Amino acid sequence: MNLPVRTGAKGEHLDIYYKGKKVREILIELDGEKPDFWVNLDMSEWKGGNIDIKAEDATAAKYLGDLYQSKSPAGKETFYKEPLRPKYHFTATRGWFNDPNGMVYSEGKWHLFFQHNPYGWNWNNMTWGHAVSSDLMHWTETGDAIHPDEKGTIFSGSAIVDRENVLGLQKGNIKTLVAYFTYAGNSGHNWSKDAKTVQAMAYSTDNGKTWVKYAKNPVIPNLYGDNRDPKAVWDESGKQWIMALYLGDANPEHAFALFSSKNLIDWKEIQRFTVEGERECPDFFPIKVEGTNETKWLFTGANKVYVIGDFVNNKFTPITKPKHLDRGNNYYAAQTFFNTPEKNVIQIGWMAGCNFPKMPFNQQISFPREIKLFKDGDNYTAKCMPVKEIAALFSSSHFSVSKKNLSTDDNPTTNYTGDSYVLDAVFDVNDSKGDGFGFLLDGFEVYYSIKNKKLIFNATGMDKKEIDLTPDNGKVSFRILADIGSFEVFANNGEVAAAFAYLPVIKTNKVTTIIRGERVVMDNLSINEIGSTWNK
Repeated sequence: MNLPVRTGAKGEHLDIYYKGKKVREILIELDGEKPDFWVNLDMSEWKGGNIDIKAEDATAAKYLGDLYQSKSPAGKETFYKEPLRPKYHFTATRGWFNDPNGMVYSEGKWHLFFQHNPYGWNWNNMTWGHAVSSDLMHWTETGDAIHPDEKGTIFSGSAIVDRENVLGLQKGNIKTLVAYFTYAGNSGHNWSKDAKTVQAMAYSTDNGKTWVKYAKNPVIPNLYGDNRDPKAVWDESGKQWIMALYLGDANPEHAFALFSSKNLIDWKEIQRFTVEGERECPDFFPIKVEGTNETKWLFTGANKVYVIGDFVNNKFTPITKPKHLDRGNNYYAAQTFFNTPEKNVIQIGWMAGCNFPKMPFNQQISFPREIKLFKDGDNYTAKCMPVKEIAALFSSSHFSVSKKNLSTDDNPTTNYTGDSYVLDAVFDVNDSKGDGFGFLLDGFEVYYSIKNKKLIFNATGMDKKEIDLTPDNGKVSFRILADIGSFEVFANNGEVAAAFAYLPVIKTNKVTTIIRGERVVMDNLSINEIGSTWNK
């Protein structure tokens, strides 16, 4: 069913009934006269029957005649070809997108679920969208997986693989996928206006193609007004499942709780604590220290603050002060994949804050990152870099510059232009004399001050950001991911990671090398172009 949308039109409620039972409630900015774009409602589960659509008022009712059925969605010919569509950062085909949810690897597929408004450009109708990938690079949307109902809209959560068939639901050799999510009552839908916010479960016995909500939901009742965002993980040492939960804005002294379970259904609270500077969307997972057999646990929240600690006897004890996994302006509600085939830690965040005006989609996520934990003396530090799979996206178009001594106004990239690429560069600080070096990327400046040992980010409409960065063995390295609508900067092999959602005021696609000094030594520079990952 295709529905016409005009962003900014009056929001309307549409109630959809099948065999007399309400099956959907949609908040939508309908306008059949001047639609900005079309959205669609998958009706395959009601195939062969009749549905009734009821509008809340006359404004919506007059556009019901503009709705129509088709075998494929309206506007399909323009999917992923829009002028502001990021080329290798995932975006929803249509509608609003925020937190990544339920990230899990199973049966050769990476599953990415996400907070989705399928029916408009702004936040609303929170539903779990779903996309899959066989290589972590190219994604295919498979339709929305978990829909709102009378218990609430579907807020953030996580997913795991029931490896041992604890639930007893497995069919054949395909392991059951289990999703935990927040039912958010009173979040805009009349259907659930009196419902409380609780934690619920759904499962899939066909590797994510279809989902069934657990008949006895919720699995965790309401604890505080807006408790939310369950993140489940396996605790090998305790042979149990652990769930981290945000207790809600009304409970700042004990912002987070941990629960344990043996059967994936009954959850017992085991601990409450807070992390300075953090709220909502917790993530909690074991991680090995590089080059050792030592394992620690990392806890983080939506604001990208993390602490490292030990989880022993059902108690998490931090051993580090809070630090930042990302130092940019637009990295939020990041989550890690469960069950990665290489047992590494891969994280994706919502690149919040940058709208895509006049597009049929809105918001984007970061490129997948691998987190590694390092120990220096008694200090533990997490670092992250883009996953190695990014090299598979590099096109045959390659720009490179070998070692050069540069001085003020030298610009070895003067002949390069592009809007989606990976820029790698290494500078020798010990052998350089001058103020610093960096790049101006379509109006976005990345600069390193040799004198002040500061990494500086600056752009029109953005407050300047300065971050301490000490050279690594006398070198400063950059890996910069540029795409339509974003820059992700990784310095000194992940010592600093910084994500920025960014649309230039004036688009030029220029890459300008900034050199300030009598001699700045650039060991090497390369730029690998990336074409659209949506082109099949």
